[in-house]
Amino acid sequence: MPNLYDEFDTAGKEVSSTYEGRHVTFPESYLVHPSHTDGLVDGKDPVLAGNIVGVALKGAAAATDQIAIDTEGIWALTVVATDQLGNSAVAVGDEIYINRTTAVLSKNSDSENNIPFGVALMSASSGATDVIAVKVHNDVPVGQFDESYIVVSKGGSDTYGDGSFESPFLTVTKAITMLSATRKTIYVLPGEYAEAAPLVWPNINGVQLVGMEGNGNVVISAAGTEVIDITPTFTSASFEAFIENICVKHTAQIGIEIDNTNMTKKLLVHLKGVSAEQVSTGNSINIENLASGNAIRVYMSDCKEIEGLVLFTAANSGDRFRANECIFAGGITTAGGAITLEVMLQACIVLASALTIGNAANILTYRGSMYRSDADPAVYTELADGYSA
Repeated sequence: MPNLYDEFDTAGKEVSSTYEGRHVTFPESYLVHPSHTDGLVDGKDPVLAGNIVGVALKGAAAATDQIAIDTEGIWALTVVATDQLGNSAVAVGDEIYINRTTAVLSKNSDSENNIPFGVALMSASSGATDVIAVKVHNDVPVGQFDESYIVVSKGGSDTYGDGSFESPFLTVTKAITMLSATRKTIYVLPGEYAEAAPLVWPNINGVQLVGMEGNGNVVISAAGTEVIDITPTFTSASFEAFIENICVKHTAQIGIEIDNTNMTKKLLVHLKGVSAEQVSTGNSINIENLASGNAIRVYMSDCKEIEGLVLFTAANSGDRFRANECIFAGGITTAGGAITLEVMLQACIVLASALTIGNAANILTYRGSMYRSDADPAVYTELADGYSA
């Protein structure tokens, strides 16, 4: 059987002559296999070469030996009845995975360390290490891949994932680097994500960062001066950013920074179902209009709760801050020049001492909203509908 590392200089020469390409050949040094005293592959070992999986048809005497592997056969193989959560019985039809480092077969689908190997044709008791029949299948599924979104999961892999539900990325940072004008929604599965650096919002209009479950089930923190930095350099049109069902956890830093320094059009940010956990100091949301010729507009809904201060430094008469059904435990403060910044609160709760309108030109409008007492958080004072200027 010719091997893949022969020099083929004639078009049409068959590389693998057996079973329509089901047998392929690699140098032993290219294979990951179970550990042996001599460090070399044994015949009938489950193996992988990159993302190609199979069973070795013979053993090796040296790392340079050419080893044929069967990528589609049915083999009796040792399987450990565990998954990524612990012991788990193997049933007929279960997907079997191979560890990228040890070549151990199990039900562990953690894509950081394992890839699909085949399907169990026999059962094994929970926690047991047993020899069962396995149908090897070399095609690595790419999952429910969709070019319009990217998926992040605590069980994902930044190295081997493709951003699909079946093969998600591990970090939000990685997902952001993969966004494009046609693929601009990130779905984050439940878990706490401690990013190595602030999440810098991409210069792509309409990006959405969405937690797959509400009620604080997706928590994002980051090292650095802020957790999420929305400072686009978009100049051709108004720019929109969307964050939904995310808890931003910030420690002596800003939770979400919104800054239009580099904008020449409006910056619009939509926050829905967002909460902010203030571990120590730092504003939960910092809105800075540093390009006075252009407006910043922030729209919040169902945000429970924002523990740190929301600070809006206004500079344009078109600046807006509107909130519906939100709890501002850290209060709201406006600052800046004599600008007709509109702050509209509808069905919101605000810590009483921390609602500070920084300039008489600012307009505060409230409907169905309440103050919460500093001295007794259980005491609420309802505000009469209306506005103050």
